[in-house]
Amino acid sequence: MSIEYDIRRSNGRVLYLPANPEDASLKSIAFPDVYVADTLQKYPLGTEYDEGTGRDFRYAQNDNSGNTLVPGRMVQQNSEDGQMTGLVPAAASIGDTTVTLTIGTGAIVANQFENGWLFVEGPAGASAEKGFTYQIESHPAASGSATCVFTLRRALIKGISTARRVSVYSNPIGSRKSTSRGCKVVPAGGQTFIAVGIPACRVTQAQFFWAQYKGICGFETDGSTAMVKGQRVSIGGASDGCGMVSGGNTDQIFGVCITAGGFSRLSLVALDLPEIAGGG
Repeated sequence: MSIEYDIRRSNGRVLYLPANPEDASLKSIAFPDVYVADTLQKYPLGTEYDEGTGRDFRYAQNDNSGNTLVPGRMVQQNSEDGQMTGLVPAAASIGDTTVTLTIGTGAIVANQFENGWLFVEGPAGASAEKGFTYQIESHPAASGSATCVFTLRRALIKGISTARRVSVYSNPIGSRKSTSRGCKVVPAGGQTFIAVGIPACRVTQAQFFWAQYKGICGFETDGSTAMVKGQRVSIGGASDGCGMVSGGNTDQIFGVCITAGGFSRLSLVALDLPEIAGGG
């Protein structure tokens, strides 16, 4: 059975599986019960479910920190695999499907960045080589400061010279091999990574769950700063995972408040987070 991106439609509901799942044995096309967490993984990480009511969910996993995720509180990517920015590449040509990089001081395990992204970023100044982003198919394990060959899912559009700098980023939803796998509650006043969504149920350590990222949703109001009806919502300053009226351009916007509740009470919000497909 081949896995296609648009996998099932029925009565307005749509279940989308990622184009490149790590485990092809995860082929469930059953419509999920978003209010139930799974101890055993049933879908690839990043599978998307359009409920047909204007609400969209994605399949994610709690991290291993021991914290329980709860409905009404926003969660984010756990962390970024560090020391993988501004790397020196070996020269590569148009049409190549591999890029060799000298990695940072930390070792990486095989396929830690599978379904993540490689992008050509620098140095400063105009260059025809900069600005291209490619999805990573695979790579071997590598020791810190060693070279590592990254295989891409498509060929290079432009060559890469040794004067350029390349960064590698793990998939925000996570990879089953990534050291940053799983989600955690967004810390109050200090969101550190991209938001994934709001769990539809209670989720214990390492369980799999459906995080809502678009549509009407209950979102707990911060303990010190309220939401304002009709205005944008971002992370609060006092309560982890809770929202408040957006404080400025540095905050990720989660959506717009429809009905504002009091401090530490649920408000009704129209979520509008970006799509960030997984594949784990």
